[in-house]
Amino acid sequence: MYIRLANITDLPAVLDLMQRVVPFMQAEGNEQWDSEYPSEAVFTKDINQHDLFVAILDDQLVGAVAINAFLPPEYSTVPWKTSPNTYTFHRMMVDPDMQGKGIATAIFQFVERRGRNMGLMSLRVDTNERNKKMRSLFEKFSYSYAGTVHFRGKKSNFLCYEKTLF
Repeated sequence: MYIRLANITDLPAVLDLMQRVVPFMQAEGNEQWDSEYPSEAVFTKDINQHDLFVAILDDQLVGAVAINAFLPPEYSTVPWKTSPNTYTFHRMMVDPDMQGKGIATAIFQFVERRGRNMGLMSLRVDTNERNKKMRSLFEKFSYSYAGTVHFRGKKSNFLCYEKTLF
């Protein structure tokens, strides 16, 4: 498996993956994503801004993650412990049929390695309070709970985490 920068020709496979991930998430009680978010426009913007990375296994797209400097305005209420020299990662997904094969681990390692190579002091991230799998990954990779935010239009709160890289 390898992870590379996504290009516009990846968009159909990214959208297909997302359409398979959403019902899987919702079946587990996690309404973080729905029929409106993330949208084709969001992924197109990620690709055009060189923020989207895809995991490829046996010539198939099996995962994706967006990495960028965008800090949601809601983050301003969180008592972060690290400096503003940080990035966030968003929209991480793994093919439901490929879970348990180390793809999420590889994506986390990639994100952290990229952050260190960029000289970032930390990474910040959030997830729906009902997203037990992602919360478990944050714990596995030593991310610290930083606070809770609420995004407009969402029923549940989102838990924020951070990890110091240096």
